Amino acid sequence: MNAISLKTLTPSRYVKISNIWNRDMDLTEEAMKELEEDFTSEMNSVTKFKSLLVITKEKAKLGAELGSIFVEFWNEKCAQQGVKKVKGRIYDGCEIKTCYIEASLYNEHFFPDSADYETNERLESERDIQMHAPQSKAELPD
Repeated sequence: MNAISLKTLTPSRYVKISNIWNRDMDLTEEAMKELEEDFTSEMNSVTKFKSLLVITKEKAKLGAELGSIFVEFWNEKCAQQGVKKVKGRIYDGCEIKTCYIEASLYNEHFFPDSADYETNERLESERDIQMHAPQSKAELPD
């Protein structure tokens, strides 16, 4: 992969939460579950999300460090609410960092085996179009 940034300033449905685990320490099953429960609770208190994944040793790679968390929200508005809830707060003595991840990078780089993301992106795009389409002939422009 070339030297491109894995994060974006533009809000997206995908968020990385980091600086919550000392990467030099082992992430035990118990600690992983605690992170998952803590951040699931935090996200559920303000918004809806699709999935939350704590990065374990087996899943760690460039940009997905041990103990970081990736959250897939239902839409950008939910993602913004989630970021607002945790960004800058202190967790276990560390300031929580967040960043948005572009959909293509999330699916291609971080989790290529998670799902058929092209189909999912197409379906979401079609759903967005339908949600904004005129509902009756009276709503159609002249």
